[in-house]
Amino acid sequence: MKFLILISCVIALIFTPGCPTQNQVTTPITSTYRMAAEWEPVIGSIIAWPLIIPKPLVIELAKGKMLLYVMVSDEINRYEAENTFKEWGMNMDNVHFVVTRLGLAWGWPRDWGPFAVYSDSGAYSLADPQFVTYPLAGPDCDGKMRLDLYPKERYIGDDLASSSLADSLGFDIFPLAAAVTGGNFLVDGRGTAFSTCVIQMENRSLGLSDEDLFKLIKEKLGINKHVILPNYERIGIQHIDCAIKPLDEETILVMRVPKDHHEYNIIEEIAQKLQSLTDTYGRPYRIIRIDTGRHKNEGVAAYTNSLILNKKVFMPLFGIPEDKQALKTWQDAMPGYEVIGFENNILVPVMGYTGWQSFDGLHCRVRAIWDPGMLRMAHRRMDNPVDLAKSWPIEVKIQDYSKAGLIPEELKLCVRTHRDQEWQTIMLSSTRNPNIFQVSIPGVNSGEAVEYYLSAADKSGRRETLPRTAPDNFYSFTVK
Repeated sequence: MKFLILISCVIALIFTPGCPTQNQVTTPITSTYRMAAEWEPVIGSIIAWPLIIPKPLVIELAKGKMLLYVMVSDEINRYEAENTFKEWGMNMDNVHFVVTRLGLAWGWPRDWGPFAVYSDSGAYSLADPQFVTYPLAGPDCDGKMRLDLYPKERYIGDDLASSSLADSLGFDIFPLAAAVTGGNFLVDGRGTAFSTCVIQMENRSLGLSDEDLFKLIKEKLGINKHVILPNYERIGIQHIDCAIKPLDEETILVMRVPKDHHEYNIIEEIAQKLQSLTDTYGRPYRIIRIDTGRHKNEGVAAYTNSLILNKKVFMPLFGIPEDKQALKTWQDAMPGYEVIGFENNILVPVMGYTGWQSFDGLHCRVRAIWDPGMLRMAHRRMDNPVDLAKSWPIEVKIQDYSKAGLIPEELKLCVRTHRDQEWQTIMLSSTRNPNIFQVSIPGVNSGEAVEYYLSAADKSGRRETLPRTAPDNFYSFTVK
């Protein structure tokens, strides 16, 4: 729930001690767990009633094979929600209600909702961090912060809701003894997380040191590298998802505010810090900038606060001229994805504001439910350019979490030169590691550009490609 920025900046803040912020923290301990990234396969999503998202978005979330789990506080609310969805003509076979106690943050499941965690053996479970309240902090990572603006008792229902959801879904769930708010914890699926330093400030106030925090999320979530970025709001909840967005393990979308905006310098500092880091494959991150404009006084349109859900991107529209360019930026950054924009004029009960905010966008109000039996693929794409060679060997990791078994003849490399229309298919070869497969890309002449993608299928009926929207999108490199 992202309303606290609206509170007057003259509120007296309490002092919270701390130590200097680190740009990147690597924890040298071994974990047997992996936390899923947003772009990985999902079975559906979570929202809450009363709605604070628009009707077209709700309908879209329940289309096709997508399941929609609606959190409601009692049977009366369930009845109201069900009747409303029937009136809208929604496929009610895709809609499931979870009756549970809800609190003040009921409509922001991104923040209090559980994380999907996979063990090395493929077991699936949900991690349930503590959800105590929302912090209100300024840009100083060692400065003052307030956690008691609203009584903690008003959030107890939100803290308990994940357990009710897990019971409804039949998933195992385990508690995580730290405040890890979803809007300030973005991951790449390969052991890296991104947060602003308010995550440290909040956990220190709960008696958890930085060292213990990083150790805990490493052991329980498999986060080995935690990138800590500066707080960027003058005063607010400082959630990172309103400023940046990992699009895959090597690409990060970063907002760019007008030069005369008070956040300009700090956002540029964040962009530079990200550019100076290396991704999971040891290469500099590919940074894509998305221009934003003023929205409701000095707020800016949080276009990074969008949701990637299977092969769609749901983006908030703010009714400003920059909306059109932001849609194009997303489309250019995510080839093959369907990018859909949503306006929102719904009044948020209790909080008194309407629609999307600079600190509270679409991503905050919907949470994915990842596929327990997903077919996952990971691959270090080729460097670009490459040296001339007879062939270029590559590897791909394929994990069949369904345990149904891979289909050998469906494990393929598809490759062509940029001048060809047809794809050449080459079968992948197994290795001693049952999850690692190898193949070689045939050599071409100097100056040629090579395009390729990888595909797999398992006996559960799941099919995947890398990139996920191939062949509409593909990897490419040029030969020196």
